[in-house]
Amino acid sequence: LAVKANGRFRVGLLDCAATLPSGKNIFERFKLKVPPASSQIAFWVANGGAPRVLDAYSMRASSEYEVARLANKIASLTELKAEHLMSTKQLTKKCVEYKRGCLVLVNKGPKLPASKQKELELIMKENRRIRYFILDISKRQISLTLPPAMMGYPQVLLFKKSPRGEGVDRYYEHVYSVFDDEFEAKEVAKFIQQGLDKETDDQFWTSLEPLPRISKIVASKPSRDQKVKKRTKPKGPTRVGSNSKKTSRNKKSAQQNEAVKKQQEAAKDPSESDEEMYKRRRRKMDEDMLENAPKAHDDDEWGDDLELEGEEEGEEEGETIDLDDEVEILPEDD
Repeated sequence: LAVKANGRFRVGLLDCAATLPSGKNIFERFKLKVPPASSQIAFWVANGGAPRVLDAYSMRASSEYEVARLANKIASLTELKAEHLMSTKQLTKKCVEYKRGCLVLVNKGPKLPASKQKELELIMKENRRIRYFILDISKRQISLTLPPAMMGYPQVLLFKKSPRGEGVDRYYEHVYSVFDDEFEAKEVAKFIQQGLDKETDDQFWTSLEPLPRISKIVASKPSRDQKVKKRTKPKGPTRVGSNSKKTSRNKKSAQQNEAVKKQQEAAKDPSESDEEMYKRRRRKMDEDMLENAPKAHDDDEWGDDLELEGEEEGEEEGETIDLDDEVEILPEDD
């Protein structure tokens, strides 16, 4: 296991039944469950936290693959990570009230650039006992008056909690300090160590009264005109085919109206007035009506057919008598 750790953590053997200077053993000091006499216990401890017991199944790793898998698991558990600040409760409980100190990186964005992330990892290895957080100021803001940040560098806030007074009068003083210089591992580590060594009444620190708060950055609400425009926006896909047909019809009717108007303007004599033009058009309309009106003595085709039928019937029955012809009258016989 020590070989597979590859410098990520260290492995050691400890007699947990031995008595410590306080008169307690390891089990009593850290309130660990005492295993049976025939078994062993394994735990990991890192970053100033309390010991955490590993499950018994992990200690049964025998093959090289299982040991490497266990080493990766322990490395992930002991690795220092910078959490994202999301609420006031998280800031107060996990950062401001933490007894060993806390470092907050104020950055525009949820992630640091690759070069700054490497610097942060070096800083965390140098100072493993304090906690680290990242505040994305594009989504949230902190209620502290901060100086303008350097271009391309995150701002560093160091928080510390220190007890004051004794007995009933005992209370805690909360302070913070701002590192506003180039974000380099050596300089930031020096700033952290300097702050942890100084008392809270030193000029290095600024008192936190009241405790800071985290709030979301709410986007501005749209104006009334923007709301109206949003409501009038049609829902669903637009009907391109029907709209194109309507526009083509409108174009044709407009073209026809334009042609009629041009014809009227061409037919109009510029010398005559509107009244004269109206009278001329009225006369033309009357003449057209008289010319196209049906005549009173015109025979329709039905009359012609009846007359022809009568003539054909007369010829079949007998000869007709013409009154104008001369008739010879013969004397009657006695």
